[in-house]
Amino acid sequence: MKKILCSLSLLLVAPHAALLSKTCNTNPNCSVKCASLPILSVPYTVSQPGHYLVPKNLTYTGALNAITVADIDNVTIEFCDGAQLTTTNPAAIGINISGATNVDVLNATLVGTLAEEIFGRGIVVNLSDNVTIKNASITDYNIN
Repeated sequence: MKKILCSLSLLLVAPHAALLSKTCNTNPNCSVKCASLPILSVPYTVSQPGHYLVPKNLTYTGALNAITVADIDNVTIEFCDGAQLTTTNPAAIGINISGATNVDVLNATLVGTLAEEIFGRGIVVNLSDNVTIKNASITDYNIN
């Protein structure tokens, strides 16, 4: 996995203010080489429009949403370099999209934890328009 360091010359707002430079993705399957909004840990709430990159494996142990997109439009969440989101609580939701428009989830690999009578979800879309989920692998979540 080849990585390069790049510098960003744009103003980043909290909590990204400290990220004046970051590791960039060189995977030709990813559409953005230097994502201005990396998701490096979960839980994570998308707070502004933009292209978000998940550059590494993430594990969520909580019972709510690992990644939340609520009432934010024009968002892309892209998993690169084979990054995977794992939820260890069977009640958890991998990605929850609610009240949003123009949201793309690309190359996502989501792995849940199955349990009887508990209904975790890989991706939930509620009251949203123009949501695209492309090239996703979602395993070990209940379907009802």
